[in-house]
Amino acid sequence: SKESLNVKKLEFINALGGALSQLPPDEVRPLLDYYVEAIDDRVEDGMTEEAAIASLGSIEELSRKILSQREKLQSANKLCSQEYLTKALTEETT
Repeated sequence: SKESLNVKKLEFINALGGALSQLPPDEVRPLLDYYVEAIDDRVEDGMTEEAAIASLGSIEELSRKILSQREKLQSANKLCSQEYLTKALTEETT
């Protein structure tokens, strides 16, 4: 059923949010929105929600990638906008 599938997405997003809890919430929120959208897009393209979530990688991988990307941007002093971070992440996953 559709409901049990959505639980998977919620669990994934909550777990990712938990893994990123050291970051300011206003930085985390757009990232979570981005991944919700990424999952929805894949599902619209005919993937199951499980496959869509699996295609994003593990929570551990994602949070590590996000945090290291953020450190890189911070040290380069480019952390002026959330969009930049999301863009960097998008480029890395494609």
